[in-house]
Amino acid sequence: MAEEVNMDNFEEKITFGVDLVEAALKQLSIINTIENDNRFCDDKFIQRAVQRYEKYWLPLAAENKDKILPAPLDVEWVWHCHLLSPVNYDETCREMFGQAIDHKLFSSAEREKEISVAKNLWKDKYPDVPFDVEEIPEEVSEFESKISYDLPGAAKRQRGFNYQVSLPHFKDRKYLEDAVRRYKKMLYLKLKNPGEFLVPCYDMDLVWHSHQLHPSVYKQDTEKVLGKIFNHDDSVVDRNLGSKLNKADEKTRNLWKETFNENFSKAGAMFRGDPPYDSLTPPTKEEVRAFSTKIASINFDYVEIEGLPDELRKFKIKIHLMANEREGPQVGALRGPNRKWDKKKKLNFTFDTKSYNSIKLTLLEIHKPLCVSTSEQLGQCVFQMLEHVENAPIENETEISEILTVDEERQIRIQIKASVKLAAKIGPCLLFLKNGNYDNRICIMPEHVKQMWGPIPLPRLPTGKDNQCIVATHKFLNHNGDLTFTCRVIHSLPLLLSAIQVFYHDKMAAVGHVISTDQLPLSSEVCIIL
Repeated sequence: MAEEVNMDNFEEKITFGVDLVEAALKQLSIINTIENDNRFCDDKFIQRAVQRYEKYWLPLAAENKDKILPAPLDVEWVWHCHLLSPVNYDETCREMFGQAIDHKLFSSAEREKEISVAKNLWKDKYPDVPFDVEEIPEEVSEFESKISYDLPGAAKRQRGFNYQVSLPHFKDRKYLEDAVRRYKKMLYLKLKNPGEFLVPCYDMDLVWHSHQLHPSVYKQDTEKVLGKIFNHDDSVVDRNLGSKLNKADEKTRNLWKETFNENFSKAGAMFRGDPPYDSLTPPTKEEVRAFSTKIASINFDYVEIEGLPDELRKFKIKIHLMANEREGPQVGALRGPNRKWDKKKKLNFTFDTKSYNSIKLTLLEIHKPLCVSTSEQLGQCVFQMLEHVENAPIENETEISEILTVDEERQIRIQIKASVKLAAKIGPCLLFLKNGNYDNRICIMPEHVKQMWGPIPLPRLPTGKDNQCIVATHKFLNHNGDLTFTCRVIHSLPLLLSAIQVFYHDKMAAVGHVISTDQLPLSSEVCIIL
């Protein structure tokens, strides 16, 4: 076919055995699932997945070659990454099993329907090995891989690709249809320049990946056009001036312009900058628990009131939740003539630091003239419960003891012994803004100092031109009044950039920034314009 394809007919002659628009949408769906699951950032998790893929899944798939089934999510991701090295994948399958092992992309509904078939086959072959990713043991056993391709490295690189295609326009059918047309042009360019290392834009790359994820179709389609499998190498990542990738990108642009008389670059399909994962330090689970609100079960195990006159027999102690000066609901009451109460009283309640920070105890003398009951307040005290709940360990109950003064003059006091048990689930994080102001002076923030900006892709200004910025710093306090986050807002006129940096203590936890226009498609290139 190589002789038949020319500039006039390549769009008609180059055909695909799978709908690449649908395939791209399905690929984006699984990418989204992976990106929203933090386990896939864990090296040990990926190592376990690689082991499960090679040791269990590939042999199972080879035995059931008449079926194309979805794998468990962790295995599916490793399989996905291996397929993106199509030559190595094909060679590996033939060396290990004497045959190719096919794969295809599933929609969420299709995957849900077919996964039960895969699970039953797995259980029959490996009854003692968990299928579901949630049941995998945490330890990684010794395992020597026979696959020459660096699958853990590929999984890490692939997450960088996921970031590049994460903006919404990559799900637009009109945009994807044009990406398929551009992918055909890339194949034609490879046909005419077989020795060149071509670097696609990300619209074509998404379609290319989607094609590779159907290995038997991909092999047949690319061999038909190029005479062999079109290999894909994502291990070349250095973009610095003079690097292999940089030179190949420049060469691809020139060949594209010469061949098609149009620009290679496309709005919305260019490099967005490195993904932020490795440059940010979000709070750990333990740190999030520390600054979030908490729910605790409080048990009053022992209460004793001291200093009451002996003749005072009719009284009660009302117990209310409090939020500073605002009285909340009553959660219990203790009545005379007793002066002591123990666990038999079963005085327990829930304390939520989202809504309350203390407990108020009010001592009332009860008067019963005739049939009407009235009361007179003798005093009150406040039990500062917030700090006890905040400092309680999650594992065990905490015993607390406090002596509270109800009336200083009459020396009336209440002794409380209580136990605090935290709920496993944390509450929301409440943040209160303490706003700052923009400095009157202009500050200089050099655009090449990455530590100052974090993972924000910045253009370089002309030599001698300073990056003059105005900056405001805001503080966020949690429900305890502790400084939790610092937010820096930066406006740079020379860079036409506004950015927000969020710090947890001294670590940059998150950033947000305006993006350059080349990261978004033109309105004419998409179906829906917001």
